[in-house]
Amino acid sequence: MYTYMNISHFEGEESFLLNFAQTNEFKKEGNLKKKLQTRVRTEENKIKRHAPYFNLASNVTFFLNFTSNKLFNLLDSNSDGFVDWYDFGNFFQISFLFAKFDPQLKGKLTAGELYQNYNEFSDYPRISSVLRNRARRFNVLNADSFIDVFQALVVLRIDDIVNLYLRNADKSTLYEVELKRIFVKTSLRHLNEGILNSCLRGLDSHNIPKYDWECAFMAGVQENINYLESAASYNTAKENNLHLHNTVFYNVDPALAGSKPKKFL
Repeated sequence: MYTYMNISHFEGEESFLLNFAQTNEFKKEGNLKKKLQTRVRTEENKIKRHAPYFNLASNVTFFLNFTSNKLFNLLDSNSDGFVDWYDFGNFFQISFLFAKFDPQLKGKLTAGELYQNYNEFSDYPRISSVLRNRARRFNVLNADSFIDVFQALVVLRIDDIVNLYLRNADKSTLYEVELKRIFVKTSLRHLNEGILNSCLRGLDSHNIPKYDWECAFMAGVQENINYLESAASYNTAKENNLHLHNTVFYNVDPALAGSKPKKFL
């Protein structure tokens, strides 16, 4: 109405609406280009500002399919090829809270921080007593160990995976083949056999060794964290040509030492 009252030459409503639509379309197109350019610049600045302080521990490029399959296999606790609502909801809650606990977008939190945050958080979404109880495992790890969201998911989801293999008579032990199958599913591949043997809990009636699964699992998580942190530091030093005099890297993975690691996206 304000436009109609202040227009100097008015031919008809149809003419006005047509001119307005054409002008508005050009404005939209120009604004869209500006928004896209601004968004690209913002994302580039965000990447620079929140660049990982540790390079990823690998010398291969990032593959979305590989990463998606790795995450899907973890969420698919019963390995039936489907992720149900509980699996997805559990993943969403854990990752949402992890991001909430990481306002600086570092991508990693210490085990001590995760233990404290998951146990003391009282806002929405509500954390169940089951999840709080599982989060106590972070207190078993070295408090200064860096943990990313995938490793946090592994710690908080392991009970759902282990339930497939437990027997009624003894719910605390598993055989080696069952343990290592779980380790492959949860990407815990870097585990010293000597550490695994510290979790040995005797033999069955056929003299086959049985292991305390929680002891072996937590030892496996800590060993993999140590490996990834060491490999990331090694890659960081190598990629940035840092000459370290007081740091020695032991047991460097040949896959890492063989070639210069490529940058990740």
